[in-house]
Amino acid sequence: MLKKLAERMRPPSSGLPIASRINVFFFITFCLFSILILRLAMLQFVESQHLKDEEANHKNTPIPPTRGNIFDRKGAPVAYTTPTQSLYFRIEQGQTQDEIIALARELERIFSERGAPSPKKLSAEDIIRLVDVGYDLTKQETKKPSFYFVPRRIKTDLTRDEIA
Repeated sequence: MLKKLAERMRPPSSGLPIASRINVFFFITFCLFSILILRLAMLQFVESQHLKDEEANHKNTPIPPTRGNIFDRKGAPVAYTTPTQSLYFRIEQGQTQDEIIALARELERIFSERGAPSPKKLSAEDIIRLVDVGYDLTKQETKKPSFYFVPRRIKTDLTRDEIA
């Protein structure tokens, strides 16, 4: 009679003993880590050249973050942000002098046609000087250009027509 009472008080088993459940858990964990290791090996050995080529095609140009307005404790603005659009030029390998001079002349035309009216218009000579490529419009050497990888600002506060 005590035997029957003990059987009734024991919770019903769910089928698998605890050791089997742990084994299933470790097997699933092993499979997931194996898949992860295989994928990492594929990236490292098979796709590495493709990813290096893709990285070389992307040029990163730092964009300074815009900060929000700063107010004093009474709510008066201490500093505020005014967004402006600027035009930068970066010297790339393989650009010829003729291409850069043609670009300067094209920019001069666009700025004169679509730019905001101002007493001082940018000429092609000014643009070549701002681009700092080491020569002028007549291809005469000026000063050595500084740091090829640094973008050079040509004009700031562009109008919507100049951007388009």
